[in-house]
Amino acid sequence: MVHLLFINDDNLLTTPGTVRKMLDPTCGTGGMLAEAQKYMHRHHEQAQLWV
Repeated sequence: MVHLLFINDDNLLTTPGTVRKMLDPTCGTGGMLAEAQKYMHRHHEQAQLWV
């Protein structure tokens, strides 16, 4: 599911200073946000996910 959220953003995620917002509307355990952070780090190691 995270791949679908970032499907068109691979180049954008490797650009320093890029800001992306993510919402987990299910308000579950945070699993979606944790997977999103892993995905981001695979594209840019210094990327940060602010929740």
